[in-house]
Amino acid sequence: MTYPPRSILKTCLFLATKTENYYFRLTKFAAAIDKTTPEDVLASEFLLTQALRFTFDVRHPFRALEGAAMELQALAAGEAPVLPGQGRVQPPQELGDVGARVREAHGKARECLKTSALLTDAYFHFTPSQIMLASLLLADAGLTTWYVSVKLSQAPELLQKVLAVLRECAEMLATVPVNAQPGEAEIRELKMLAKKLNRCRDPEKADLVALKERSKREGEEEAEERRAKKRRLERERVKMEGEELFGPSLLKPGA
Repeated sequence: MTYPPRSILKTCLFLATKTENYYFRLTKFAAAIDKTTPEDVLASEFLLTQALRFTFDVRHPFRALEGAAMELQALAAGEAPVLPGQGRVQPPQELGDVGARVREAHGKARECLKTSALLTDAYFHFTPSQIMLASLLLADAGLTTWYVSVKLSQAPELLQKVLAVLRECAEMLATVPVNAQPGEAEIRELKMLAKKLNRCRDPEKADLVALKERSKREGEEEAEERRAKKRRLERERVKMEGEELFGPSLLKPGA
């Protein structure tokens, strides 16, 4: 409601390349986006970092998915224990080639996280780890059920609760297919909402580049005022110290 979402989105993407340690030159990044300059990308950087309270380690399901895929591959190869201090397990024969299933499920789950998870209300109801496991459940129910069952083999009651939550999350994700495309009616509604949002937004904050330059000028002016005030107070202090040391000025006779 306050700032243009498209402008904020560009800054979000650029910050994400930094937090994921993936160096991307600013000029190259801006050139890849239509009608975008480096100044447009950096204009809302401080606003965004303030809103995040300078917490850049954003927890999302993608990192958890990579860890789950690596652990599944290790479990399939018998190279890792289920839990520290426990023995290793072998996948049941009915799962077949677990390594190939993990690779295929990993790709499908990533697509689900990139589309269905963002276009539903999943993030408002479930944790990142639950969303990750639910996407795996949609990609390969047998593999994911075995994985969760192995991890919670010593807590059967908890296992049933976890599986129930994962199925509920998977049902929500399934409401928006991975290859879903907006219809004409939805596109018209989105355009109408965009126009309404433009009328409601503060026009002074529509141009983030100009807003940043104005804030910078105002900050420089305030800093100059503070420096001038500091110099004035320093002169007054020196003058008062001089009068206290040598006393007041001598008056001329008859004055």
